[in-house]
Amino acid sequence: VCSSDLKLRVAGIMVPLMLTVVLLGPAPAAILGASTQLVAWAHTRAKPRIILGNIATFAWFPLAASLQFHGTAQLLNLGSKTPAYYLVVFVAYVLGMAVDVIGVFGHRRYLYGASIIQSVREFVLPLMSAHLMVGLLTMVAVFVVVETGTVGIVLTGLVLMVFHYLIGELLKSKQRADQLHRVATTDDLTGLANRERFRARLDEKIAAAKITDEAIAVLLLDLDRFKEVNDTLGHHYGDELL
Repeated sequence: VCSSDLKLRVAGIMVPLMLTVVLLGPAPAAILGASTQLVAWAHTRAKPRIILGNIATFAWFPLAASLQFHGTAQLLNLGSKTPAYYLVVFVAYVLGMAVDVIGVFGHRRYLYGASIIQSVREFVLPLMSAHLMVGLLTMVAVFVVVETGTVGIVLTGLVLMVFHYLIGELLKSKQRADQLHRVATTDDLTGLANRERFRARLDEKIAAAKITDEAIAVLLLDLDRFKEVNDTLGHHYGDELL
């Protein structure tokens, strides 16, 4: 799901990548991760500086997750018949997500100066429950594929298609809600808070001042002879001035 104004795209490839991490190992997982971004580039035609960062991130986080998973499983001598094996799958998923988040939002900061912490608050925390659900789904998917083979892969693929669709609808709904909120509280021309938002904020400040017994101030600004701009140059230039 793409948010074009923030130059961010949320992908739904995590579970297939984690299956590759567990079943095939580091190198195939890294190749598959990088390949998904090449396919995405063919669809989005993103700028080279963006796609290169995505390729690097989607190669590194499956590689890191796979090295952690197989290293831990080998160190603790874990097999697919033990519950701890699937717990390590979940840990590898969390590690992969962490590397992914650092890579994606670190790259955004490099390109656009966007705050990493603010990006995490805006894009990761609201979907944290969904991310955790994907982690649990990954554990189940690995178990099903290990136990049933090809049939498990088909079933897992169908579940992923449904899950990806639901997550996409959730993100689109959030975007629509954010857009409606901006329209209701923002002046179209200037992008500043509108009168309704100003009144709400002023009421909050007055209520807080009554509780703390502190003073507040309101600063009023006016443009002298602004009407002359509209009358002589036209409303377009009046809008530009505002």
